[in-house]
Amino acid sequence: MAIRPENLTNKTNRETNFCFSKNRGARESDYSEDSSDSESHQQAAPPKPLRRNPGSFDDLTQGDIVDYYTTVSPSGEYPGSATLQRKGSPGVWVPPGIDHNLVKQYLAALPEDKRPVNTLGVQWRIKQLQTQLPRYDHNINYCHEMSPEEQEELFMFVESRKEKAQGQGEVKSFKKKSKKKCDKCGGLVDCAVIADKIPGRVWHPGCFSCTTCEEVLVDLIYFQYDGRLYCGRHHAELLRPRCHACDELIFGQEFITADKHEYHKEHFCCWECDTGLGGAKYVSHKGQPYCQGCYEKLFCTRCVTCREPIGAGAPLFKHGALRWHGNPQCYACSFCKTSLVNRTFMPTERYVYCSKNCYRCHESLRKTKGK
Repeated sequence: MAIRPENLTNKTNRETNFCFSKNRGARESDYSEDSSDSESHQQAAPPKPLRRNPGSFDDLTQGDIVDYYTTVSPSGEYPGSATLQRKGSPGVWVPPGIDHNLVKQYLAALPEDKRPVNTLGVQWRIKQLQTQLPRYDHNINYCHEMSPEEQEELFMFVESRKEKAQGQGEVKSFKKKSKKKCDKCGGLVDCAVIADKIPGRVWHPGCFSCTTCEEVLVDLIYFQYDGRLYCGRHHAELLRPRCHACDELIFGQEFITADKHEYHKEHFCCWECDTGLGGAKYVSHKGQPYCQGCYEKLFCTRCVTCREPIGAGAPLFKHGALRWHGNPQCYACSFCKTSLVNRTFMPTERYVYCSKNCYRCHESLRKTKGK
């Protein structure tokens, strides 16, 4: 059972467990480098930058694994199988309640790197627990500071998902003559996974996967929506927007939408200097927002003539690798400074000229000065 908000402490000191870095992104996405305006429901408050990688809890322990089961699994209980304790690894896992032969069948039906009883499988399992079942989607102690109203919304969200959507697949054995077919690939099954919230269907263990990310569902924990399987992360995103900066779900009424991403209004900040960008001009670069000043400093091409950056979306002239501001003062002959707008010109590797005479004069001058 979920704990009501009034019985919880919003431990903002948990933020010290998060991975903070300027060169990490919350997730990969398409990007543009055009200057844009954010769509805000209210003027953004002073920024409180909080950024997190999905699955950034690298120090996951056996206690954390227990916490996943007590707060995420439908039964609210930790399986307690001796198999989980083998070699002291927090990652080793097999489906509970089935005999040894069926366990062997189940593991053999999984891709080798996803079998949670070897080194690669253990690493995969821990990563997927973190990614598919974010702790901040169900446990307020891992969230940034929330208002009482947001805490109540989170509580109701968790309870509703447990009742209507969440389950844990069961592994069953079927005889070949049953001619049961996998709901995903259509192949015949003998060892299969069933889901009580999607009755009448079966899946190969390797096909029991999220509709969105197509990753095998870790520990058989699934969420259903319109009869389709989802991991916890992508099911939650069908119901609530997720902040592109802190990776938490947004339960407040006020948020910012920018470049097809949503943000808590206090988290929509320049990726470099943390200046709040709500309602302001910004530039998106590799999926992250930058104020115009930081973008120009870090990424902009500089004008050949004045050496100042050419802002995103600013008018410009270009020839090969050379760039000029889109004005007659900058786009001019490198020797006599005559504007080249709407004129033919003579280019070299580094300079442009209005005539051969200017080219010869400039070359002679450069040789004299040793440049």
